[in-house]
Amino acid sequence: MSVEAIAPKRPPGRPAKAAKAQSPVGYQISAQLKRIETTEQQFSQKRSRFILATNQIDRLQWPAQKLLTGYKGQQKVERGFRFLKDPLFFTSSIFLKKPSRVQALALIMALTLLVYSLAERKLRQALDQQQQTVLDQRKQPTAKPTFRWVMQKFQGIHWVRLGPSTQISNLSDERQLIIRLLGPPAQRYYSGST
Repeated sequence: MSVEAIAPKRPPGRPAKAAKAQSPVGYQISAQLKRIETTEQQFSQKRSRFILATNQIDRLQWPAQKLLTGYKGQQKVERGFRFLKDPLFFTSSIFLKKPSRVQALALIMALTLLVYSLAERKLRQALDQQQQTVLDQRKQPTAKPTFRWVMQKFQGIHWVRLGPSTQISNLSDERQLIIRLLGPPAQRYYSGST
Protein backbone atom coordinates (compact mmCIF):
# COMPACT_ATOMS: atom_id res chain seq x y z
CA MET A 1 0.00 0.00 0.00
CA SER A 2 1.24 3.49 -0.79
CA VAL A 3 0.04 7.06 -0.07
CA GLU A 4 0.63 9.86 -2.59
CA ALA A 5 0.05 13.58 -2.15
CA ILE A 6 -2.19 15.17 -4.80
CA ALA A 7 -0.96 18.56 -5.94
CA PRO A 8 -3.51 21.26 -6.81
CA LYS A 9 -4.07 22.16 -10.43
CA ARG A 10 -1.82 24.97 -11.61
CA PRO A 11 -3.67 28.03 -12.89
CA PRO A 12 -3.35 28.63 -16.63
CA GLY A 13 -0.53 30.80 -17.92
CA ARG A 14 3.02 31.33 -16.79
CA PRO A 15 3.56 31.30 -13.01
CA ALA A 16 4.71 34.52 -11.36
CA LYS A 17 8.33 34.77 -10.22
CA ALA A 18 7.30 35.21 -6.61
CA ALA A 19 4.74 32.36 -6.64
CA LYS A 20 4.92 30.02 -3.69
CA ALA A 21 4.68 26.27 -3.95
CA GLN A 22 1.14 25.31 -3.09
CA SER A 23 0.42 22.76 -0.40
CA PRO A 24 -1.17 19.46 -1.46
CA VAL A 25 -4.96 19.33 -1.85
CA GLY A 26 -5.32 15.75 -0.65
CA TYR A 27 -3.85 12.31 -0.59
CA GLN A 28 -4.45 9.22 -2.72
CA ILE A 29 -4.10 5.67 -1.42
CA SER A 30 -2.97 2.95 -3.82
CA ALA A 31 -3.50 -0.64 -2.71
CA GLN A 32 -3.75 -4.13 -4.15
CA LEU A 33 -6.46 -6.51 -3.06
CA LYS A 34 -5.47 -10.01 -2.03
CA ARG A 35 -7.90 -12.90 -2.16
CA ILE A 36 -7.94 -15.17 0.90
CA GLU A 37 -9.94 -18.36 0.29
CA THR A 38 -10.60 -19.20 3.95
CA THR A 39 -11.92 -15.71 4.72
CA GLU A 40 -14.13 -15.83 1.63
CA GLN A 41 -15.59 -19.19 2.67
CA GLN A 42 -16.24 -18.01 6.22
CA PHE A 43 -18.01 -14.89 4.94
CA SER A 44 -20.03 -16.95 2.46
CA GLN A 45 -21.13 -19.37 5.19
CA LYS A 46 -22.12 -16.53 7.50
CA ARG A 47 -24.29 -14.78 4.93
CA SER A 48 -25.74 -17.98 3.39
CA ARG A 49 -28.74 -19.59 4.96
CA PHE A 50 -30.75 -22.60 3.82
CA ILE A 51 -33.96 -23.23 5.72
CA LEU A 52 -35.21 -26.79 5.56
CA ALA A 53 -38.15 -27.99 7.65
CA THR A 54 -38.51 -31.65 8.52
CA ASN A 55 -40.43 -33.92 10.83
CA GLN A 56 -37.29 -35.98 11.55
CA ILE A 57 -36.48 -34.91 15.10
CA ASP A 58 -33.70 -37.38 15.89
CA ARG A 59 -30.59 -35.21 15.37
CA LEU A 60 -28.19 -38.13 15.76
CA GLN A 61 -29.81 -40.18 13.00
CA TRP A 62 -30.59 -37.15 10.81
CA PRO A 63 -27.95 -34.42 11.26
CA ALA A 64 -28.50 -31.18 9.38
CA GLN A 65 -25.87 -31.95 6.71
CA LYS A 66 -27.43 -35.36 5.95
CA LEU A 67 -30.89 -33.78 5.58
CA LEU A 68 -29.55 -31.07 3.31
CA THR A 69 -27.66 -33.56 1.13
CA GLY A 70 -30.75 -35.75 0.80
CA TYR A 71 -32.92 -32.77 -0.07
CA LYS A 72 -30.54 -31.49 -2.72
CA GLY A 73 -30.24 -35.02 -4.13
CA GLN A 74 -33.92 -34.90 -5.09
CA GLN A 75 -32.99 -32.66 -8.00
CA LYS A 76 -31.73 -35.68 -9.96
CA VAL A 77 -35.05 -37.47 -9.52
CA GLU A 78 -37.04 -34.36 -10.43
CA ARG A 79 -34.94 -33.91 -13.57
CA GLY A 80 -35.70 -37.52 -14.49
CA PHE A 81 -39.44 -37.06 -14.08
CA ARG A 82 -39.24 -33.90 -16.17
CA PHE A 83 -37.80 -36.14 -18.89
CA LEU A 84 -40.74 -38.55 -18.52
CA LYS A 85 -43.28 -35.72 -18.79
CA ASP A 86 -41.66 -34.34 -21.94
CA PRO A 87 -43.88 -34.33 -25.08
CA LEU A 88 -41.24 -36.39 -26.91
CA PHE A 89 -41.90 -39.23 -24.47
CA PHE A 90 -44.93 -41.48 -24.93
CA THR A 91 -46.88 -40.44 -21.80
CA SER A 92 -47.89 -37.07 -23.23
CA SER A 93 -50.67 -38.64 -25.29
CA ILE A 94 -52.06 -41.28 -22.90
CA PHE A 95 -55.28 -40.75 -20.96
CA LEU A 96 -56.29 -43.23 -18.25
CA LYS A 97 -59.45 -43.47 -16.17
CA LYS A 98 -59.08 -46.57 -14.01
CA PRO A 99 -56.89 -46.20 -10.90
CA SER A 100 -55.25 -49.57 -11.55
CA ARG A 101 -54.08 -48.41 -14.97
CA VAL A 102 -52.74 -45.15 -13.54
CA GLN A 103 -50.78 -47.19 -10.98
CA ALA A 104 -49.46 -49.48 -13.72
CA LEU A 105 -48.37 -46.51 -15.81
CA ALA A 106 -46.66 -44.94 -12.77
CA LEU A 107 -44.79 -48.22 -12.20
CA ILE A 108 -43.70 -48.36 -15.85
CA MET A 109 -42.57 -44.73 -15.71
CA ALA A 110 -40.58 -45.38 -12.52
CA LEU A 111 -38.93 -48.44 -14.08
CA THR A 112 -38.17 -46.43 -17.23
CA LEU A 113 -36.60 -43.72 -15.08
CA LEU A 114 -34.55 -46.35 -13.26
CA VAL A 115 -33.22 -47.78 -16.54
CA TYR A 116 -32.56 -44.24 -17.81
CA SER A 117 -30.61 -43.32 -14.64
CA LEU A 118 -28.61 -46.56 -14.59
CA ALA A 119 -27.69 -46.27 -18.27
CA GLU A 120 -26.63 -42.64 -17.82
CA ARG A 121 -24.51 -43.55 -14.78
CA LYS A 122 -22.91 -46.53 -16.53
CA LEU A 123 -22.06 -44.47 -19.62
CA ARG A 124 -20.59 -41.62 -17.56
CA GLN A 125 -18.49 -44.01 -15.47
CA ALA A 126 -17.20 -45.80 -18.59
CA LEU A 127 -16.35 -42.48 -20.28
CA ASP A 128 -14.54 -41.35 -17.14
CA GLN A 129 -12.60 -44.62 -16.72
CA GLN A 130 -11.47 -44.71 -20.35
CA GLN A 131 -10.95 -40.93 -20.48
CA GLN A 132 -13.23 -40.64 -23.51
CA THR A 133 -15.72 -37.95 -24.47
CA VAL A 134 -18.76 -37.57 -26.71
CA LEU A 135 -20.12 -34.40 -28.27
CA ASP A 136 -22.89 -32.54 -26.49
CA GLN A 137 -25.65 -30.38 -28.02
CA ARG A 138 -23.20 -27.53 -28.68
CA LYS A 139 -20.69 -29.89 -30.37
CA GLN A 140 -18.36 -29.62 -27.36
CA PRO A 141 -16.70 -32.76 -25.91
CA THR A 142 -18.16 -33.91 -22.60
CA ALA A 143 -17.64 -36.89 -20.31
CA LYS A 144 -21.05 -36.34 -18.65
CA PRO A 145 -23.72 -36.52 -21.35
CA THR A 146 -27.37 -36.85 -20.42
CA PHE A 147 -28.92 -40.10 -21.54
CA ARG A 148 -31.70 -38.16 -23.23
CA TRP A 149 -29.12 -36.60 -25.54
CA VAL A 150 -27.56 -40.01 -26.16
CA MET A 151 -30.98 -41.39 -27.15
CA GLN A 152 -31.45 -38.48 -29.54
CA LYS A 153 -28.08 -39.31 -31.10
CA PHE A 154 -29.41 -42.79 -31.89
CA GLN A 155 -32.54 -41.61 -33.73
CA GLY A 156 -31.00 -41.94 -37.19
CA ILE A 157 -30.06 -45.63 -36.88
CA HIS A 158 -32.03 -48.15 -38.97
CA TRP A 159 -32.06 -51.91 -39.40
CA VAL A 160 -31.84 -52.77 -43.08
CA ARG A 161 -32.74 -56.27 -44.26
CA LEU A 162 -31.15 -57.24 -47.59
CA GLY A 163 -32.21 -60.77 -48.41
CA PRO A 164 -30.97 -63.14 -45.72
CA SER A 165 -28.65 -60.59 -44.05
CA THR A 166 -29.47 -57.72 -41.71
CA GLN A 167 -27.35 -54.59 -41.44
CA ILE A 168 -27.50 -51.48 -39.33
CA SER A 169 -27.16 -48.15 -41.12
CA ASN A 170 -25.72 -44.86 -39.83
CA LEU A 171 -23.46 -46.28 -37.11
CA SER A 172 -20.95 -43.47 -36.71
CA ASP A 173 -17.72 -43.83 -34.72
CA GLU A 174 -19.26 -41.93 -31.80
CA ARG A 175 -22.34 -44.18 -31.76
CA GLN A 176 -20.14 -47.28 -31.89
CA LEU A 177 -18.13 -45.90 -28.93
CA ILE A 178 -21.34 -45.39 -26.92
CA ILE A 179 -22.55 -48.92 -27.78
CA ARG A 180 -19.21 -50.40 -26.74
CA LEU A 181 -19.21 -48.46 -23.45
CA LEU A 182 -22.78 -49.57 -22.62
CA GLY A 183 -21.57 -53.17 -22.63
CA PRO A 184 -22.49 -56.57 -24.09
CA PRO A 185 -26.31 -56.20 -24.04
CA ALA A 186 -26.18 -53.08 -26.22
CA GLN A 187 -23.46 -54.63 -28.40
CA ARG A 188 -25.62 -57.72 -29.03
CA TYR A 189 -28.60 -55.55 -29.96
CA TYR A 190 -26.58 -53.49 -32.45
CA SER A 191 -24.57 -56.39 -33.85
CA GLY A 192 -26.97 -56.75 -36.76
CA SER A 193 -27.70 -60.45 -36.22
CA THR A 194 -31.30 -61.44 -35.63
